[in-house]
Amino acid sequence: LDSKIRNQKKIKNRNTTVTSKISNTLYPTIVLLDYLRFGIVKIWLSKITSSHNIIIFDRFFYDVVLAVSKEFAFSNSTKEKFINLYNKLLPSPDLIFAIDVLPEVSYLRKKEEIKSIENAEKIRNDYQEVYSAIYDLQQGKIIKVDGNRSIEVIKDNILKTTLDFLKYDTNKE
Repeated sequence: LDSKIRNQKKIKNRNTTVTSKISNTLYPTIVLLDYLRFGIVKIWLSKITSSHNIIIFDRFFYDVVLAVSKEFAFSNSTKEKFINLYNKLLPSPDLIFAIDVLPEVSYLRKKEEIKSIENAEKIRNDYQEVYSAIYDLQQGKIIKVDGNRSIEVIKDNILKTTLDFLKYDTNKE
């Protein structure tokens, strides 16, 4: 009876491991493909079918890749491969705002979501790595914003920079 129970546990563990491996492989792939579909529909089709070429994203594919990478413990090289792939398949943004916030400030603003200052530090470090990779790909299109100031000042700064860019862009034509 003991050996039968042990064999059943081994089979159950093996099945759990196989199921876990399949879901750890398929799920991130599905999420990343779904975002690619979203990007194609929302960006490329909008550019083709609309006379307006202004598209604003709160988050772009960099955030999606970072989130999936963290969730499934992707290596840095896998993370970079996905960022490069998306960068090739989706149009480059004209402006990228990187809002840099000290861990203490982000924790105070989002305690329930962040949970601790240590998590806030880790999140900031993760984003610093992503910004570095984006900076290399986007040739300096990242505009760093001091996120430690009030939300109103941050919004005003981003709005002014965007409007100045749009004014400059329309004057080029």
